Amino acid sequence: MWSSRFTWGGEDPPREGEIAVIGHMQHIYFDAITPVLKALIIQGGSLTFDDTQDVSLDVEYILILDGGTLRIGTQEQPFLHNAVVTMHGHSRSIELPMYGAKVLGLREGTLDMHGKPLRVSWTKLGSFSENCYLFMNL
Repeated sequence: MWSSRFTWGGEDPPREGEIAVIGHMQHIYFDAITPVLKALIIQGGSLTFDDTQDVSLDVEYILILDGGTLRIGTQEQPFLHNAVVTMHGHSRSIELPMYGAKVLGLREGTLDMHGKPLRVSWTKLGSFSENCYLFMNL
């Protein structure tokens, strides 16, 4: 679990302005609301959002590399709580080569995001409808 000190070698979870690295063979469940992190690097490991609560990830850069995985629900099991990922930066943010600034970069990895299904809130008209008509053909 992201919030556990054991996940981070006995240290507190990453604090504001720090870089969090999830290395090969590390599999972490994200169960937190973070301060603004400098970067999240998922290099061969995985970060799966815990769907038992609302969570929020605030970060300037996210890089998914070398077979890493960021998963917020799957097609078979969509994420049913609220998950917020906020990318922070400004016009003078440092640009990472090949990626840019304020970026979610993916290179040889997996990004899986599936939320709760929504009802369709729109439809196409079956025929032209004049202004002020009382009925429409759907």
